[in-house]
Order: sequence, then C-alpha cells, then structure tokens
Amino acid sequence: MTRIVGIGHLALASPDVDRLAAYYTEVLGFELSARTDGAAYLTPELAHHAVTVQQGKESGLDHLAFRIEGSLGDTEQELAAAGIKAERKTDTYGYFISRENIDKAGEFLVGLSVNVMPHLKGQDAVAYARDFMAAYPADKTLLDEWDASMPPFAGRGCLVEDETTRMHTLMVANPKTNTLYLFVFEAPKGQWSEAWPIGEEILRLMLLDDEI
Repeated sequence: MTRIVGIGHLALASPDVDRLAAYYTEVLGFELSARTDGAAYLTPELAHHAVTVQQGKESGLDHLAFRIEGSLGDTEQELAAAGIKAERKTDTYGYFISRENIDKAGEFLVGLSVNVMPHLKGQDAVAYARDFMAAYPADKTLLDEWDASMPPFAGRGCLVEDETTRMHTLMVANPKTNTLYLFVFEAPKGQWSEAWPIGEEILRLMLLDDEI
C-alpha cells in the first residue's frame, strides 16, 4: 500500500508572482533558489524548491506534490484498483550521493543531488535549461560560470554561494530526447576546499546516455 511520507512541493498560481514571492522570502523566510520567466522557485531548506509561484489569471493552488514510498507504477495500480484514474504527466527522478544519513536527516550538508526530468512535454529542454541557469543565481553570489555543452548535450554551469553554502551547479539538456539533468554539488563554505575534489571526481566519472 502506498504511504505518503511528505509533501514534495506546493505550486501556487498568482497574477502577481513578484508580490507573492516577496511575501515568502521577506515574511516567511524562504530563499529564492531560481527565477524563470513567469515562475519563482522557493525553498526553506537544502532542496531546490518546496514552493513554486507561477503566473496565473487568478490566485489559487495549481498542484500539490507528495513524496511516497514505493514506485509510481505500484501507486497507479493501487489507484486503478480503487476506481481512481491516474495519469502520469512527468517524472522527476532524484538521486543523492553523500556520506551523511539522508534517510534519517532528510537532507545533507555535503553531497551531490541529481534531478532527472525525462521527455519533457510542452517545454523545450534546451530553452528551459538556458532560462533556468540565467535566473539561478538570483539571491546568491555568482563566483564563476561557463558553457557546459558537449554535443549532443547543451548545458551551462555556475559556481555560486550564499551566506553558508557553496554550490557547483550544472544544468544539462538532451535535445534528442528533450530530457533535463540538474547536478548540484554543495558543501559549507568552510569545508569546500576539502569536499570539492571528491565532488569533482564524482562528476568527472559520471556518464550520460544520449538515448535516454
């Protein structure tokens, strides 16, 4: 039986994205992790986003995502057995590499996060990656940026930091399959010189299949 273990993220629609995003950052203490044309991604913790504010004609809830135990396939079967139609629109797969106990803490201080968004529908992966990386350092200090393209993959990379954490970020798009990959290696600034050689080696050895 599927068990919900937490809320994945909350997506809100608003005719005034800037005003609602400002409420989350200035009043509720969230951080702006990225800004794209028509959407703001906000987080209270070491995750890319927990709340999304996106352009809409009226204010309201766009969708609510949950984290579950088990596979999406098993969940679809359980819903179908209960007479509920399930439609899978997109899949985002998350992978984490860290020495820390992620299951216990729910987050880590030093490690690599990989988010894979395969076969995007209604969006161009290359354009999305470009817009995302252009807005990504919104509330962070940009230390470096570079072209991370390696045909057929198109990508951008940047090194940013906030008050406590430094992040090496790569957003890669596969135009053949319209798939996105987001890689973020992060560590507290005081531990970066020790942690980054390990993160650099992990990323150097990572291979992407251009048919996926």
